Amino acid sequence: MIRPSNKAGQTAGRFAAGADHQHRWVDRMRSSLILALPFLLGSCVTFQSNVSYDELVGQYHASFVADGNTLKVHHHNPGGLNIASLASFSRDDCLFVGAARRSSGPAGWRWVSLDVTDSGLGSDWHERVYWLHGSEPIKVDVPRAGGQLDKPLPRTQQRRAADRQHR
Repeated sequence: MIRPSNKAGQTAGRFAAGADHQHRWVDRMRSSLILALPFLLGSCVTFQSNVSYDELVGQYHASFVADGNTLKVHHHNPGGLNIASLASFSRDDCLFVGAARRSSGPAGWRWVSLDVTDSGLGSDWHERVYWLHGSEPIKVDVPRAGGQLDKPLPRTQQRRAADRQHR
């Protein structure tokens, strides 16, 4: 006996099975993202600088200045392991700053800057800046800019002390 084929029914069954499989995959991805969300958001709020303050003032000869709502850091990159960017977050009416390095780039003096407009810290924010590396933040002296910022800033007391330690 020859049975008639029902190709339309078989195709619809396969399509429904494929759609169900795809729906389960989307649900799994959504669940994974929901579970990962606290970790992703937590990493956005806090960070760990990979440049210590001693390295910053000793090896990179960094100095800080507040120019309006911008924190500017003037530093000397050694060529390799250069400071690539600044990151920050505000908490308890203070600004916590750190830096990330990259393994390439030319040596030389460079500025990196960070806009703090959205931090909500007010016009005297530069008085409450801390370098974050390890468990203890370090208070940073950030004077207001008084003119053009195209040349190295004079050494501060902190930098002189750090230079003496590294000799």
